Amino acid sequence: MAATQDSQPSEPAIVSAGAADVDAVGRTLASAFQADPVFSWCLPDPERRAQVLPGLFALFTTMVLPDGDVQVTADGAGAALWVPPRRAAVPPTRAADFDARADVLVGDDGARLFAVAAMLNENHPTAEHRFLWFVGVRPEAQRMGRGSTLLTSMLDRCDREGLPAYLDATSDHNRRLYERHGFEVVGEHSVDGCPPLWAMWRDPT
Repeated sequence: MAATQDSQPSEPAIVSAGAADVDAVGRTLASAFQADPVFSWCLPDPERRAQVLPGLFALFTTMVLPDGDVQVTADGAGAALWVPPRRAAVPPTRAADFDARADVLVGDDGARLFAVAAMLNENHPTAEHRFLWFVGVRPEAQRMGRGSTLLTSMLDRCDREGLPAYLDATSDHNRRLYERHGFEVVGEHSVDGCPPLWAMWRDPT
């Protein structure tokens, strides 16, 4: 999934985040996804969504950190969670803990969130790839090149390693952004009432 809007190219520095950065990454991604159509459907009340998303994205970040790549812009305004090949976003050994913590965070809205997650897991490709779980830029820092730089930072590595990349786009605007970076739509998925998500695949160049 992604929440970025880029139109002005620039070259912000990209750095790797660590355990001390989990909460900051959670807040950045929460800000980026506050108006996202899919998360707005999962958590319809905007005030509650603003309360829940920072902790939820911090939880996502802790799932990736042990052996994935959590990349942030040096100013902290953008972040990306990349899952390495042959590894689930939520490792099976941590699935029970993840589900319990997510359930506490989202409460009565959990059914919608878990329905979307189950649908995405069911349609996730089995071929080897690097998975972009989430990428986002704070609204006030969008259209300055941060989203594109976060993408190309890892896509260049995918090209060097000969690895495809995969993501699920949550808006038509973001889908077009990813198409500019070489991704192609390979499927469109949804659950009842939820806005569509686009499965997108990029072969290495």
